[in-house]
Amino acid sequence: MSLIEDVDITPFSAEYLDAAAALLAARHRADRARESDLPAHFEAPGAARALLERISQRPHSTGVVAVRRGRLVGYLIGDLVFTSPTSPGAGFIAARAGFIRYAGQAVDAEDATDVYGALYGALATDWVGAGCLSHYVQVAPTDAPAEGRWHALGFGRESVTAIRDTEALGPADWPGEIRRAGQEDLDTIVGFINGLHRFLAAAPMWRPYLPETEPEERAFQKQMLEDPACAHWIASEDGQPLAMQSFQPPPGTYRE
Repeated sequence: MSLIEDVDITPFSAEYLDAAAALLAARHRADRARESDLPAHFEAPGAARALLERISQRPHSTGVVAVRRGRLVGYLIGDLVFTSPTSPGAGFIAARAGFIRYAGQAVDAEDATDVYGALYGALATDWVGAGCLSHYVQVAPTDAPAEGRWHALGFGRESVTAIRDTEALGPADWPGEIRRAGQEDLDTIVGFINGLHRFLAAAPMWRPYLPETEPEERAFQKQMLEDPACAHWIASEDGQPLAMQSFQPPPGTYRE
């Protein structure tokens, strides 16, 4: 039972898939109205339902729904994610984390903040009971009300994933050189990556950084350089590398 009057919080199950998919499709339509580069596919309840079915069946997945007078007014679906401390990029997420993905939440209620709070309270109880004290939620950055509701529950903004079309940009106003990195640039790339990790380990971010992970990081960056679907771009001036951007297909965390 929820502390909110006339709202029941119960475990997510297949019987709620259609109603939850309708909520997700409506929320995604609103997201696309603000950011048209998002895929239109998930505006269809059938596509949204298939996505919810997949994420609800992930390993260590749990979900809850909010029902008011027989009508579903919100849901949360999340899963526990376990990351080895020696995995490349492990410092960007806790070793044992609860993760609510982009499609794992939708609420349609006037008291949405309270409903989110009741849903999260129920979902987080199991996570905390499993020893998981770090929780993450993905929210469309253009959805200010949803972001505000999660802020009210104690969440802060940690990282931002951006989207843009693939049309060519205009020429960069840069006096130096911008080129795609090759295998010969591995030392430069690893230097940038490790420098970023050390920077984030200092105040005020305090992300844990383990120097022992550097060999695994180097192997990961070498693998990226060998993968034609990935790309590193290096900006240099007078032969001195000054900046780098890396591109790779999104991992499952962001595709779902």
